[in-house]
Amino acid sequence: MRKQIIAVFLGRIVAMICTFLIPLILTRIMPKSEYGVYQIFYTIMLFSVSFFGLGIHSNLYYFYPIAKDSEKRKIYISSVFIILFLIAILTLFLFFIPYIKRIFLGELEDRNMQFLLVSCIVLLIPTNIIDSFIVVKNKTFLNLFYPPFENILKVISIVGFYIFNKNVISVAYGFLFYSLLKLLFSFILVAKDLTLKSIRFEYIREQLEYGIPFGIAVSIKTLTQRLDKLILINSVSASAYASYSVAFFGIPGITILFDSFSRVLIIRLSELLHSSEVDEAHKLYKKLIAKTASITIPLLFLVYFLSSDIIAVIFTNEYLDAIVFFQVYLITIFLLMFCPGLILRAAGKTRSTMRIYLYSSLITIPTTVMLIKLFSSYGAIVSSVISLLIPTVIILNSERKLLSKTIKEFLPIRDIVVHMIISIAGIGLLTLVSHIFSNMIVKIFISSIVYLGIIFFIQIKLHMFVIEDIKVVRNLLIAKIYKKS
Repeated sequence: MRKQIIAVFLGRIVAMICTFLIPLILTRIMPKSEYGVYQIFYTIMLFSVSFFGLGIHSNLYYFYPIAKDSEKRKIYISSVFIILFLIAILTLFLFFIPYIKRIFLGELEDRNMQFLLVSCIVLLIPTNIIDSFIVVKNKTFLNLFYPPFENILKVISIVGFYIFNKNVISVAYGFLFYSLLKLLFSFILVAKDLTLKSIRFEYIREQLEYGIPFGIAVSIKTLTQRLDKLILINSVSASAYASYSVAFFGIPGITILFDSFSRVLIIRLSELLHSSEVDEAHKLYKKLIAKTASITIPLLFLVYFLSSDIIAVIFTNEYLDAIVFFQVYLITIFLLMFCPGLILRAAGKTRSTMRIYLYSSLITIPTTVMLIKLFSSYGAIVSSVISLLIPTVIILNSERKLLSKTIKEFLPIRDIVVHMIISIAGIGLLTLVSHIFSNMIVKIFISSIVYLGIIFFIQIKLHMFVIEDIKVVRNLLIAKIYKKS
């Protein structure tokens, strides 16, 4: 399992670096207004693929590990693939409804861009299966190399099309080219595991009974957590939205760490909870949070402290008006550290997740609308934090009750407090080091190495670092070197 986690994490880290190149390049070759249009296109596309996709692909995390034989596993993969294609076709028809089209595509007045956006959404929905497929298949090669390959393809397509024809619609054509190739690769990767002849209606129904409640929860979650962006798209200029979008850059790699751990561990959690090994499942979850906290908390303090330099280096000084949005949104990364919903999904309690997001939306949706109406972009960023905070607290409490644990027992509170103390204590050193250098790139690089190096060293000495035993890693590397020589 550790090998798989490392492969997933490394693959997605390299993928993140590739994706990071897109804003780095586009903000330097595009006018701010055009970059805003690109962000509007990208925001609507991401929202729609997630909203209409219903999270059906994640069914595999639950059904695949409990399947009794390889044939049953192929049936589950095939049924998920079929459902995603049906959803894509239904989504296409939904966009023919003027009201739906106006809600999702209202800000994109160019009809060609609207057509290209709908095409990308429909093509990408079936490709969602790859995210879960390469994890449940436990193929180290795919986990390591497919995510970087996919994102390199995205960078080449989007940046390449824009450089070839410097017009914002070129970016949309780049996305279309990328979507077509991703769908083709999805077919190639899944082809050997498709067994359409063996599929029965009961398998489809089983998938839908589990997936639809969770899918509704995913859609509500997507709506509430991205509603601020959708409203702003229709109420501020493209340039203003370009600045606001910088907030969601977050901490590159950290959400990938959460995602890499949870994608792999949900398989083991599903097995443990399916076998009623509740205590073992709780130990695994608690260990997950303790280890992710060892990296997340120091990084939060570091990025908050260097936020102005980071934005200037990555997005240029033209985007410095986004600093406040960027800093406020860092709160959500701390909330995501607890991987809310992981236990409920592993236990098959998708209806509970659906109800929580439904009830939360009754508070968060009107709150978002009101805050944006009163405070525009500043209200939007606050509402984005509230939209994540409320369901996260309720979900974690539900998971605590499911595992029959007290609040003190449920989370590794001691570990989190220790990481907070160590990280805060290092701020003085960070301040000293950062004032030595005037060059922003050098300042970010040296400050990060010194600050994180000392924090991680202390964590290792306290046996609280994400890697439990540094000697094991060292011996493994030495063994690899001798083997190669």
